Amino acid sequence: MSTLPPVRPPFDTELLSTLFDLGRQVMSVLDLEELLAKIPQLIAGVTRFRAFSVYLLDEQHQELRIAYAVGYSDDVMTTHRLGGLSAVAGTWQKRKRVARPYHG
Repeated sequence: MSTLPPVRPPFDTELLSTLFDLGRQVMSVLDLEELLAKIPQLIAGVTRFRAFSVYLLDEQHQELRIAYAVGYSDDVMTTHRLGGLSAVAGTWQKRKRVARPYHG
């Protein structure tokens, strides 16, 4: 008697399909500005958010700066930094992983 693997709920299959499509779309964009604008649109298909930001490493100043944001004031865009590659920024940069900093 053979046992069949459990059937995944439709939500799981749909989510995996959406994430795969998201990755494919991200990889198809060559222009950084276009990609940064597209990321929150794609993420909105997976989860709801009121604010969203993408940080990029400023190697010269060794800090993470907001490269693109939705739901934040212009002031936050131009002044908020995760500095010195110490603490959070340094840990995530060294690990080569995505950081999820919180804006209080």
